Amino acid sequence: MKIKRHVSNLLQKTVFCGGFFFLSFFYTIFVGWIHIPFHKEFYSQTFLKSLSNFCFSKKKRKNLNYFQYLIKPMNFQ
Repeated sequence: MKIKRHVSNLLQKTVFCGGFFFLSFFYTIFVGWIHIPFHKEFYSQTFLKSLSNFCFSKKKRKNLNYFQYLIKPMNFQ
């Protein structure tokens, strides 16, 4: 029963985080194309850091730097 609950929690977290990363990536492209400088700093820094704290442990959080690297060129000044 504990294993089933653990798998269920893991699946929920995976779907939740995966959905948020997909939406955040889509939204970043959208914001980059429309050229909204106001959202750039708030979105790429605050939201992704809070999401990384929720989804990843400290060891895995370094992998998020690649995701932030992908996002920054899309947001135009």
